[in-house]
Amino acid sequence: MICINMPRRLEDIIINDRRSIKDPPSVGKSRVERTTTQREYEETTSSSHFKNTERNEHKGEHTIEIKKLRMRPPILDQKTKRPDRRFSKKQLWSGGIVGAVILIAIAGYFASQSLARATFTITPVSIPVKVSNTLVASGTGASGYISYGIVESQLTASTTIAASDGAYVSTKTTATVTIGNAYSPHPQRLIAGTRLAAGNSGLIYRLTSSITIPGYTMSSQGVLIPGHTNVGVVADQPGEIYNFAKDNVGGFKIVAYKGTPRYDTFTVEAASNGTGGFVGHKKIIDPANLATSTAALEASMLPQLAAAAQSHVPADQIMFAKGYITDFTPTVSSSDSASSAVLSVSGTLYGITFKRAELVAKLAGQAAVDTFGSFAYSTPGLEQLDFTITNPKDFSPTKKSALIARWSGDMSLVGTIPTAELRHKLAGVPLNKTIDVLKAYSPVIDISHSTGELFPSWASTVPSDENRINIVIKGQ
Repeated sequence: MICINMPRRLEDIIINDRRSIKDPPSVGKSRVERTTTQREYEETTSSSHFKNTERNEHKGEHTIEIKKLRMRPPILDQKTKRPDRRFSKKQLWSGGIVGAVILIAIAGYFASQSLARATFTITPVSIPVKVSNTLVASGTGASGYISYGIVESQLTASTTIAASDGAYVSTKTTATVTIGNAYSPHPQRLIAGTRLAAGNSGLIYRLTSSITIPGYTMSSQGVLIPGHTNVGVVADQPGEIYNFAKDNVGGFKIVAYKGTPRYDTFTVEAASNGTGGFVGHKKIIDPANLATSTAALEASMLPQLAAAAQSHVPADQIMFAKGYITDFTPTVSSSDSASSAVLSVSGTLYGITFKRAELVAKLAGQAAVDTFGSFAYSTPGLEQLDFTITNPKDFSPTKKSALIARWSGDMSLVGTIPTAELRHKLAGVPLNKTIDVLKAYSPVIDISHSTGELFPSWASTVPSDENRINIVIKGQ
């Protein structure tokens, strides 16, 4: 007997239900029906045995054994081989929403980093002060008193007024000068009639009296301090040409000392304007008209004099609106007309200045000033205080005599916020830690009335970029 493994011919395989594989289940059946058919086929092929089949041929009898073959399952529709993995519409919508939320969250995070900004509204510490003080000030720095300084301004204005010719007169210019001795530590004497030459014009003036000039002294730092004294001078000849403004005369030199060491070590400066020089018919002017015209010129000059003095006040000092003494000198000169004269008024304003810090400590009290520690503060209202000189008749700015003055009104001491420094300290700090930064500035920041806000609302850290930090000072 010869056993032969025959080729696998699918059309010779018969399923239990006697249906050939050529007749597969209808594709139109449901998924459940197709799955059941496939399962029945696998059970049939795994449990059935094929019987031997004999066939007779003319030349002998051969027996052919058909062995059991493991057959492939029926080739079904590819769409039915895998379970359906498609998502339902509900699942798709849910997934889409979750993804969108994640994208929005990511976008919001990056937006909060790149677009975040912070605003801090700061209320500075403010101490109101009711001022009603009378103080004595010294021009020499005497201990126990506040000190004052003097700034000067000068101006001359003229106008033409009605007049008539009077008697012929010839008068000389007079003035006051200050002579300094940097030549010797011993006193030096000058006699009346000593000639002085004006620096700009060369015109000659003479001392009206004999004087003794104190010798120079040396400060503790080794600086030479010349001795000084004031003396009157008169022009050598009559005439208006000798009149001068003290700021334009250019100083004087003692003619007798030319060519000696004394020539440069003795200084002579004008202490007043030179006035009174005249030659000709003295103009006769109605006294009432003279007084009215003089007052009008003085009033027109005063704002300019005050403004000029204010421009010379040092930055750390203050000059009040009424804190000055004025000196006006009217002079009348001839004109080309026999019926008019030229009225000139020379004015000098002596502005009185005070050191701000020293004055505020006196007006507000040292305890109020100490509240700010090492931080700076401003004094709104200080310049608007009413200032009055209570001893105008006894006070001389040129002699630096004692000044008695009264201040009244309302002012405040307000802490100065160092915004640039504060912005730098706040950059990158968590919002709940900003209070610790502000506490370091508590001498000038009223923390209980100050606030901070971040944008967007979910941000929790102050931006690291200082340009995105805005500091608003209340009241400014």
